[in-house]
Amino acid sequence: MGARSPDAPLVALFAGLAVAACLFAFVGLGRSGYWTDELFTLFVIDHGGGLTGVFRRALTDTHPPAYYFLLYGWSKLFGLSEVPIRLLSALCAVAAAGVFFVSLRRVFSLTARLFALALALNATFWFDQAQNARSYALCMLISALLLAFALAARRQVAAGSRFPAWPCLGLVLAGAFGSFCHSYVFLEVGLIYLFVAFTVPSLRLQIVLVAVGLVVAALTALYARALLHGTQQDVHHMWFRKDPIFFFNQVTVAWRIGFGISGWIAAALLAISAWRRRGGPGAPGPATDERRWVGTLCASVHVGMIVLGIAVSLAVAPSMSSQNLATASPLLWAVVAWLYDVGGPRLDRRAGRIFAAVLALAPLAHLTVLPGRFLNRNEDWRGSARYVAGMPACAGQPIAIALPRNFGPPTPFFRTLAEQSLYGRYFPQGGRLHAYLPDELAGRRPAPGLAAFLAVRAQGAGCPILLWAVHDLPPEDAEALRADLQRLPGVAPARVEMKPFGNFSHEELGYSPWAAAFVYVAAPPPSTSPR
Repeated sequence: MGARSPDAPLVALFAGLAVAACLFAFVGLGRSGYWTDELFTLFVIDHGGGLTGVFRRALTDTHPPAYYFLLYGWSKLFGLSEVPIRLLSALCAVAAAGVFFVSLRRVFSLTARLFALALALNATFWFDQAQNARSYALCMLISALLLAFALAARRQVAAGSRFPAWPCLGLVLAGAFGSFCHSYVFLEVGLIYLFVAFTVPSLRLQIVLVAVGLVVAALTALYARALLHGTQQDVHHMWFRKDPIFFFNQVTVAWRIGFGISGWIAAALLAISAWRRRGGPGAPGPATDERRWVGTLCASVHVGMIVLGIAVSLAVAPSMSSQNLATASPLLWAVVAWLYDVGGPRLDRRAGRIFAAVLALAPLAHLTVLPGRFLNRNEDWRGSARYVAGMPACAGQPIAIALPRNFGPPTPFFRTLAEQSLYGRYFPQGGRLHAYLPDELAGRRPAPGLAAFLAVRAQGAGCPILLWAVHDLPPEDAEALRADLQRLPGVAPARVEMKPFGNFSHEELGYSPWAAAFVYVAAPPPSTSPR
């Protein structure tokens, strides 16, 4: 686009924001320690059992195993520390943006594609998943590839091909692999296959997609059955709910984490503008029918994922969440680009230039997210472990730990997992950790030997650590846990002090300090002086 084009300033702005987001995906990969879900990822892949062991441990989770297989091989090449493990997600996230930008170059205008990327790549979902050792960045890449292959298949058929061989192969491979990366990608794959089969007039392509879809569905059903029998999670009593308010909130949050509040407002303005212009010419450039086909595919698949997600939650087990829906984020990027081309500003008019300035503010407002690459944004398992391990009086001594809340049921499996793979990942004496429930720590539920253990610690002889607690502990709950320990028989007159380990949480205007890791220590009672 020439420098004298009316769109040139917008293109430069949106391109700069998108490129900055991609570059910053590789900044600070090791700044934050692993958080709870990443530590579970390492539990699945860090052992000597090979791919068979990965499969067996994946069955204790609720996610399919393909991402774990890929990361297992990656870790054998590059190691298990934070930088190489998260690098795979960074590469996948940036590749998803690249595939989206290149594959849709003849569908949406340059400005529209860059606007969608500038919004999405600086919003919290892409920002977080680009450095998260979970499957979501890979799912975004698969989603972008599915869209690219579907579009290529339509183009080849429209050009006269009876069977678009390589796009069909891409749809088959990406769909099959993606279906075993995440269950919601499986839903997305099925919906894309159906949309292509109904809208692309190629009998051979339709037969292949239907046949492959049925095979993948059968294999997915077999794995789901094995998972429901092998998982250690109580899939019916996790944090998901299945009431209408919860479903509505998760759908709206999916848009918010995908584009931010300002981006959400911009998308709404574009939708209103597109509605007012219905029947008009829209933006010049890409063919209207192809743009409409891509936009309809992406919007209908996303709506279908919502409907199927609700159906699965009601019929099988609650699973609808904003993050699960966001696995198909590139489809939402395409919807935003579609809205921009149909309802975007007309820069030959004064009102259009004002509208463009308003839209430009939306991705600019997201710049507050980038400094987070230099901050510890995760719950501080690493820092709190170093503090506990660094206490000379506690060397070789048993340490009481709090079983992470809302991570798994209080079964022996999850107690051992917490001791060895969560707290024990950064703690060099993992065998001396003993996990307890909050009710056990508060004395409301008997735990053999715990009361005597804490009473001895409170007397001040030796190690002063009463408890180490991480994950899902807002400050008010952390203080309530401190008060529970203080009330235990044998702890008084010692004081229970709470040392927080801070991280940073993103707010709309920047980052605020937060703490989700705490070490509780026994301190001498306050001295009293005579009056």
